[in-house]
Amino acid sequence: MSKNISRRSFLGAAAAAGASAVAAPAFAASSNSSAPAKWDDEVDVVVLGCGGAGMMAACQAHDAGGKVAVYDAGKSPFHTATNLCGGLFTAWGSKLQNADPEGKKDSWQQFAEDIMAYGNYMSLKEPVYCFAKNSGKAFDFLADNGLAKHHLEPYAGHSRLRAHRQDSFKGRDYIEVLVKLLDQRGIKINHGMGVTRFYFDPETNTVLGVQVGEGDKAKNVKANKGVIMATGGITGTPESLDSWVPSVAGKGVAIGGPKNDGTAMRIAVRDVGVPLSHMQYIASYPCGIVINGRNGPYCRWWFITNNGGILVNKNGQRFITEKEGICHVTPHLAFQPEGCHYVLTD
Repeated sequence: MSKNISRRSFLGAAAAAGASAVAAPAFAASSNSSAPAKWDDEVDVVVLGCGGAGMMAACQAHDAGGKVAVYDAGKSPFHTATNLCGGLFTAWGSKLQNADPEGKKDSWQQFAEDIMAYGNYMSLKEPVYCFAKNSGKAFDFLADNGLAKHHLEPYAGHSRLRAHRQDSFKGRDYIEVLVKLLDQRGIKINHGMGVTRFYFDPETNTVLGVQVGEGDKAKNVKANKGVIMATGGITGTPESLDSWVPSVAGKGVAIGGPKNDGTAMRIAVRDVGVPLSHMQYIASYPCGIVINGRNGPYCRWWFITNNGGILVNKNGQRFITEKEGICHVTPHLAFQPEGCHYVLTD
């Protein structure tokens, strides 16, 4: 665990967590002061966000001997993007993959190559390598602590069998395990306490801590070792969806809790001073059914196309192969009539 966190490392974490650098609402400029008059609390590690990434980070920091505080703008870990996912966890080197003859053919280098190729080689190599090497350990940590039954399946964009899927097809299974693990460690999630400011010292290039909560609940928390951003939800409201994912602006279905709006990343840019990189390429999955304005149920169309369904636009034309990675479909939607598609199946 490093003592200080640099601007580059800090914003790298923000980039891994979230989305696009497009026009955003204005925020009041922060004070030049690098620290508050007094700290209300002091810990080793502050974790922002209580989805899968945030709670996993909190467990790891605690197990490394750190005092940890978790803050989240929402009301429950079951309102996070992890809970809304389809239970997919791509990983190399897990016990499950190593027990499969096809899975044994994989390597972390091939995993990293697939990730970078999927993103047209715009990824930073070092964090991709770190993720690829440690992904199996992360999955095994969950599996060894009571994760519900799961299996391996092929997945678009991956050249090897490494997609670990919950049999329930629900991300809720991951949340349930991590909530239990936090409880065992005595780590409390402070809900309704989203970040409102980062305290940054330009002289030492260090994030000193954060301000969380608003009004009477606001408090300044010093982080002696570092601040971890795991605030990845960006599609919780129509406004945030349109701002972060312009290819579906005005048309996409908002999916997630209302606090999943990417505000924390904008505050980080404002206070720490380094812009998010390559976020204009974010592609939210086009998988909502519009039945009530900008709201509607989540429908994972790739479950259907994997069994023979096809994607067509409003004119009945197939505009992309169904085996294309799901993030690659979104940019094509902007050029289709009314920006929508249909899934046809028998």
